[in-house]
Amino acid sequence: MKASSSIKVAVVGGSGYVGLELLRLLASHPEVRLTAVTSRQYAGKPIGEVHPALSRLVDLSFSGLERIPADTDLIFVAVPHTEAMGLIADLYKSTEAKFVDLSSDFRLSPDQFARIYAKPHAAPELCAAAVYGVPELRREAIRSARLVANPGCFANCISLGLLPLAKAGRISDTVKVTAITGSSGSGITPTAKTHHPERTESMSAYSVLEHRHVPEIEATLAAASGERLKLELVPVSGPFSRGIFASSFVQLRSEESILPLYAAFAEENRFIRIRQTSPRVVDVRGSNFCDIAIKQIGSTAVVLSSLDNLVKGASGNAVQCMNLMCGLDESCGLNLAPLCP
Repeated sequence: MKASSSIKVAVVGGSGYVGLELLRLLASHPEVRLTAVTSRQYAGKPIGEVHPALSRLVDLSFSGLERIPADTDLIFVAVPHTEAMGLIADLYKSTEAKFVDLSSDFRLSPDQFARIYAKPHAAPELCAAAVYGVPELRREAIRSARLVANPGCFANCISLGLLPLAKAGRISDTVKVTAITGSSGSGITPTAKTHHPERTESMSAYSVLEHRHVPEIEATLAAASGERLKLELVPVSGPFSRGIFASSFVQLRSEESILPLYAAFAEENRFIRIRQTSPRVVDVRGSNFCDIAIKQIGSTAVVLSSLDNLVKGASGNAVQCMNLMCGLDESCGLNLAPLCP
């Protein structure tokens, strides 16, 4: 697809936090014409009424799938996990559009998906066609893809911090990670454990050593390194609304400095920033940046990485993939200063 000033884009599932963030980014994207936004719950209602923050920015109303124009160039799918696969399979056959899936449905093999989500994959034949959407690793594959699986928020934050080491073959043992995430990562519908008042002055771990993003991270590290690498993750619910802060403990194969690897990584990738001191969640809030800092003593390293879970951890990365798929500069519409403080 050639770059155009009127790339026709639809969003399937625009009522949640990820959909809201996606619409915020697309509303100001200079090369996008938003043609349809679907929601079963809010069909017929103006988007600015459901999302007041978007009033006078997005002038459409939510609709059903049938309102997606036949000539749509690209469709973002931001529906819950396990719902996207059947929907995409149908649209894949009935349209010529490209797809960026923000659910987990095409990130894993059909067998891995069935094991983790306790449900058979509805479109296993499409899994092989899906490209896992890490531009910092698979830029060229994304350019030519028709279906991109957007990474999970933990997966992107942790993988981006470790990619320079994996590419250079420097990781010698199991990587151990603690990662803290904000309440928006739990979605727009609150529960007793995820509701922000319940966590605003508290922290707690969940899915310890069993988080569903771990297979994504291990697959990304394997693709970068050419070897199987193991990772153990302790996810933590943090007392803030947006952002992820990950601490990755790595045993290296030698004491050679890893700083040049990270300097080169940032030089090659627009949205990677290397910090001399610890990253802060507030410094990436609302932006598509991933901030990284490293501390190395001998053959032990700690990699600190932080991103906004709704932007570089979800919708911003998805727009970055769209840019590549549609022949645009990958930073188009994403050069947003963080909302600091």
